[in-house]
Amino acid sequence: MIRTIFYQIYFQRKRELAFFFIVFSLILLYLGFQTMEIDKKFKQMSTPDLAIAGQSDSDGVIRFRFYKQLPGLEADLKQNLPTQVQTYGVVMRNILSTQNVKTLEKVEYSVIGVQPGFFSSQLAHSLKEGTLPAAGKKEAVLGAFAARYYQVKVGDRLPPMVTLREDLDESVTADFTVSGILNDDVTYFRGAVIVSRDLFPAQTDNAVIAYFKGHTDISRIGTALESLISRFPVGSVQSFYETKRETQRSAILHMAVIGAGALLMAWLLITTFMKGMTRKIGLMKALGVPNRVLRKINLLGFGSLIAACFLTGLAGTYAVKWSFDRSMSRVYGFSVEYYRMNGLTILSLLLMACLLFVILFGMIHFKGSRISPRSSMLDSH
Repeated sequence: MIRTIFYQIYFQRKRELAFFFIVFSLILLYLGFQTMEIDKKFKQMSTPDLAIAGQSDSDGVIRFRFYKQLPGLEADLKQNLPTQVQTYGVVMRNILSTQNVKTLEKVEYSVIGVQPGFFSSQLAHSLKEGTLPAAGKKEAVLGAFAARYYQVKVGDRLPPMVTLREDLDESVTADFTVSGILNDDVTYFRGAVIVSRDLFPAQTDNAVIAYFKGHTDISRIGTALESLISRFPVGSVQSFYETKRETQRSAILHMAVIGAGALLMAWLLITTFMKGMTRKIGLMKALGVPNRVLRKINLLGFGSLIAACFLTGLAGTYAVKWSFDRSMSRVYGFSVEYYRMNGLTILSLLLMACLLFVILFGMIHFKGSRISPRSSMLDSH
């Protein structure tokens, strides 16, 4: 009965109900898709701001030992670069390189030995599944492409060739098991198997990666690098700082614009719905509906309607994600999770639905407490 009264009073024609349902569901779908896009941009923050690698062999052959060693470079960088620059000396071993014939993207499959603190400080928020390697255990975190290439899941053993050992003997038992897999969005490490270098204490750095904290004077860093690099057999220096900061600024601006846009569309929907509300509330009061019952009608009616819109928007968001994932999987030739629908996406939709409910319920309750049946009927004429 309450639901019948609610729909007959507030939505006298079915097309009014359909309009409200479709418009708000589309607003939630739009917000959900854009939240996934913003989350994808922020996931790029796991990419190092700076990557320095040793020289490759002059004959151009890519061997298991990917780069020449750079002993002492990481220590010099720590001493000469600003304190907000966090550096990590790493050991990189090449497995193979591939290039997608459709996208022309090149993927380097490699083993990277990092300091134990690197996992918690730089990769903790980038895991898609599993956990970070436990201290002292032969466990590895894999990039999304590496997991697909080796066809492994969390808990599986990796092939013997995935190691930092110098000798490659495939008859040797596998060294590592998979403890975790990174998101597809972590592009820099997508082909990497990342292990603790403490398990191979004899290995010497042949690369250094660095992360900049907050605002960093990039020109000062460039000057320091020029003097340091001349003393080491450096083969390449890659800077991702400007790209990352531009992505971060773009994501923040995107978030502000999307939030404002979604709120504006929701407000326009509310103002459209509130037209003639004085007469509708007055009609219910004229029928003898007490305020207590009126609140119950609004609570259950708007609650069930907005909940239905929320579920529809959520399902629509998942359908869009599935469509993009399937399309990109066809391009790459294997399963790709292009967008990730996580708790942030669901939370953004839930907050918008709750906000609309609170505003609608509050406005109707406020308006209803200030009018009488007689005054509302007179105002409607």
